[in-house]
Amino acid sequence: SEFGQASRFETLNGLTIGLLSNGKKNSEELLQYVYESLSETYDIPEPVYDNKGNASRPCPTDMLKKMADACDVVITASGD
Repeated sequence: SEFGQASRFETLNGLTIGLLSNGKKNSEELLQYVYESLSETYDIPEPVYDNKGNASRPCPTDMLKKMADACDVVITASGD
């Protein structure tokens, strides 16, 4: 695979967080809550949002590449 396991950061301070929703109901709200919780502890800029739109399909490679290029850390979520 073109995407391997990520190394761990010692802190999230100053890092760009990506929030990638799977398209299910409430997944964007869940990710927003996670971001808000993290921002209470860490000094992080506004997140980069994306939504793959269909929970039953893999995330398109171009969307993964865009998130990987724009973000230091990407958090995904499944809602309902």
